[in-house]
Amino acid sequence: MQNKKFLIFLFSFSLCIHFLFVYFFFKKESDHFVPRDSAQYHDVAFQIANGMGISNMDGSPSFYRVPGYSLFLAFCYKIFDFDLKKTIWLQVFLSSLIPIFVFLLSLAFFPNQLLLAKIASIFMVFNLGMLVHCALLMSEVFFMIFSIIFSILFFSSFNLFICKSKDYFFSYKKIFFSGIFLGVSSLIRPVGHFILIITIFLLIFSDFIFLKKLKSLGVLFLGWVLIVFWWLFRNYLLTGMIFFHGMTGYHFLNYFASEIDCMAKKTIYSKSKDKLLEEWQNLILEKEKEKGNKIGQIERCSLAGDLALKIIKENIFLSIKHSGLNIFKTIFGLHSVFFISRFSLSFPNYTSKTTMFDKIKNFIFPKISNKFIIFLIYLEIILLVFILLGFFCYGIVSIFCFEKLCSFLKVLPLITLLLFLTFGSGIARLRIPVEPFLIIFSFNFWINFFSKYKKIL
Repeated sequence: MQNKKFLIFLFSFSLCIHFLFVYFFFKKESDHFVPRDSAQYHDVAFQIANGMGISNMDGSPSFYRVPGYSLFLAFCYKIFDFDLKKTIWLQVFLSSLIPIFVFLLSLAFFPNQLLLAKIASIFMVFNLGMLVHCALLMSEVFFMIFSIIFSILFFSSFNLFICKSKDYFFSYKKIFFSGIFLGVSSLIRPVGHFILIITIFLLIFSDFIFLKKLKSLGVLFLGWVLIVFWWLFRNYLLTGMIFFHGMTGYHFLNYFASEIDCMAKKTIYSKSKDKLLEEWQNLILEKEKEKGNKIGQIERCSLAGDLALKIIKENIFLSIKHSGLNIFKTIFGLHSVFFISRFSLSFPNYTSKTTMFDKIKNFIFPKISNKFIIFLIYLEIILLVFILLGFFCYGIVSIFCFEKLCSFLKVLPLITLLLFLTFGSGIARLRIPVEPFLIIFSFNFWINFFSKYKKIL
């Protein structure tokens, strides 16, 4: 009963904070609801809502992104008669549910620590990444909801074989539905199939007997396949290939490979990007001349991927260094870059001579006149350091505490995977899916630390 009252309070409080944030920072910014790199979501959703199927604005089949978020938008467009503001407000409402899921996720890892679950969930209410992205036509909120539900069902169903504790509730139904929610997540963001590999790895090293492991793997995979099969089959029928999306090749060419070429040639990014895109177009023309007809979106993206891979291979050590830097930027990046880009008096003009120190300095000493925005930026820096330090300390302590090590090793492969996948583009928003885990484990450390400190005093 007490938990029920707390959850009602949590949702009401979360809804209030989310609505106030969006109202004050986006009430005059309706033209900014659709970021430039999210226009594809809107275009495909528009086509779906108009009965044209999952297609581009020219009527050709769309393969560039997975369809989950566009299907959600199309549903909203149908209900709200293509009113973008009402769609965003519904997304804001849904984002207010996330702290409740974080509360349940915390209990999935630490069943008897109610205080930890309450603190972590309240902290999530003020997560700047979610507050900003719930008001943008981006898939972050939708992905977070389904991925956290998957995590609640999956991580509360087993322990690793090295663990003595049996403090979990297993059922094949839970494993099946975790596969279902992972499948939905796979159709929202193209990382679900990588997460599937991690879940298989974890179940293999679970404390189940061999036959139970096999059944669990089969049930999980069945749930996942039931959701993603139609999309993979559709792509196979249209192209003769099995794939989730065609974004990878173009994304790596336009960003990662262009950045590598820029650094290798010691030139500016835009010059390298334009050169590589022109080279890509020439490869497309050559391919079309060779085949005698126009090539499709997937073949174009494949050519972009081949060209990007060529640049990476030619500069392998520089590519490794840049990959590490991108992961670093994902871990330590600030969501408040949104405020800096929106309210800065003069946005910094980065060149090939701009150092990482120069970029960090622009965040620490932003040229913004609004004192409240400056307060938010510094507050985020302090809280990010607090969370990352707590998570790191939990990892250190777990080496000497077997019980903590069990929980830490369960979640570490997933966190490592999601952060590693950002090697191609280091952005703070790519850290959002792991932030609930960072928050929960960090506060677990800090609660224990301060309780022991209090006893010493």
